[in-house]
Amino acid sequence: MPERFFRRVPGGLAKAPALRSLRAAALRGKADTGQGPVRVLTITLHGEDLIFSQESSPPGSPIGRMESRDGVIDWEAETGHVDRNAFWESGAPPAWAADWGQDRYGPWVEFVIRDVRQRMRWCPPGKFRMGSPADEPGRFDDEGPQHEVTLREGFWLFDTPVTQGLWRAVMGQNPSRFQGVNRPVEQVSWANCQAFITRINERVSGLMLGLPSEAQWEYACRAGTITPLYNGPIEIEDHKAALDPIAWYDANSNGRTHPVARKEPNPWGFFDMLGNVWEWTQDHWYVDYRGAPADGTAWEGLDSEAGADRVYRGGSWGSDASVVRAAVRNRNRPDIPGISLGFRCARVHVSQADKQSGEDVDPARPSEAVSTAPK
Repeated sequence: MPERFFRRVPGGLAKAPALRSLRAAALRGKADTGQGPVRVLTITLHGEDLIFSQESSPPGSPIGRMESRDGVIDWEAETGHVDRNAFWESGAPPAWAADWGQDRYGPWVEFVIRDVRQRMRWCPPGKFRMGSPADEPGRFDDEGPQHEVTLREGFWLFDTPVTQGLWRAVMGQNPSRFQGVNRPVEQVSWANCQAFITRINERVSGLMLGLPSEAQWEYACRAGTITPLYNGPIEIEDHKAALDPIAWYDANSNGRTHPVARKEPNPWGFFDMLGNVWEWTQDHWYVDYRGAPADGTAWEGLDSEAGADRVYRGGSWGSDASVVRAAVRNRNRPDIPGISLGFRCARVHVSQADKQSGEDVDPARPSEAVSTAPK
């Protein structure tokens, strides 16, 4: 596998005004910076971002090839596969779509339920390195071994955690400790999330929501980056300074959640992927990634190496900065809620929806129980 790393350029992640000059360099065929060995890169557009890949044909509109002695963004995808979720390519949105379009981050679509509007953003098919390298500051053993995951189909994901407004519109009540219509819902267990998903899918035909797999969640969180945070590398000493623009955590949250989408989004337009609330995923928890699926599907099944616990990701308003990283994993029983536990939904394929079944636990309104997880 060729070396990869993430490069920022003046003006942002290859956004205008750098976009125009880089495009021109690509069409001329060469851009020489005088550093390191020459690599031939494929350059494509994703929204307003330039994607650099050493392996050919990531999704997007190819605009040329160039030689560079700089690095590449660690994101790629295979072509030749028709993705049935990419409805904008035919201009025929599904019946449940209240609005849709494209912006600097890529395609988006919205649905409405009881006057509450929720946006989803597109995660394109691709490959990424899941987990953290052994030398990442603050690393836990369950973040490894780092391994390649290939998602052959794209998927839609809520651009924010589920808000209290959306939860109430679907469930008719609000269990949250920190009340606010635009704050993320919390005090919800994994089983509560499954009850919400069942009900919203019954009310909005064809929506087919589910919890994202752990791999889908990390893929969307990283959004093409390979650093501990999606806004760049960290050292423990300056982690807080890097984290402040993108996340609510123990040093800046004042001991509570905050309205969603108040911090900077990641390169694919997702807000609050780190901090504010931990987010449940579909997966059972395993002690490490040995034997994990390589196709992005949820890792489920009770066997000798897995317990009943489910995984949640991303850190929360109460987390130390060292825990609020893209690779950090946490776990809890599926029937235990907590004041730092929330979630966001993905739009799953029918085959995935068939696999996502609830645990034999009570999905009723959660109690005042708190998380007993180790991090």
